[in-house]
Amino acid sequence: MQVQFNNKNHKELRLSDFPGINSRILELGEDILQSDRYRKAETVVHHGTTSVYRHSLAVARYTLARCIIDEARGKEVSERDAVRAALLHDIGMTDDEVHDALAPQKCYLHPKRSAEIAEKEFDANEVQLDSILHHMWPLNVVPPKYREGWILILADKHCSLNEVVLGQV
Repeated sequence: MQVQFNNKNHKELRLSDFPGINSRILELGEDILQSDRYRKAETVVHHGTTSVYRHSLAVARYTLARCIIDEARGKEVSERDAVRAALLHDIGMTDDEVHDALAPQKCYLHPKRSAEIAEKEFDANEVQLDSILHHMWPLNVVPPKYREGWILILADKHCSLNEVVLGQV
């Protein structure tokens, strides 16, 4: 996907500026999106009334858009690793033990469980696992090692705030 930027100072990321973003996410994460585990995520409520499925797709969209911007600016980033980590970052919430935990415990339990599921069921690599494990930074004190992880943190916080504060996905 090629995106041209003009000389304006981009203060706001608009997904409408990235045509084809949904098809690129499908291309990079089709096995995840079609899995039974991900279908279960449609029924798990997260951030008020949003499902884990819808939240993760929104995070993947913003993550991919940020990757495209970084690539256009000459920064190395793996769209594949970033999108797959975004799709899987909250998949641990589909685990009954995590889902039924008290809210403060969830923020510490779900990254670890998400990484375990990502590795076992989706063959996640080191970049994806590190991004998933550390996406709750600064609540978990260890920051991510890779650019993809920092992008995931920003996208996740953006989408979470929209869902909780504004009631939007």
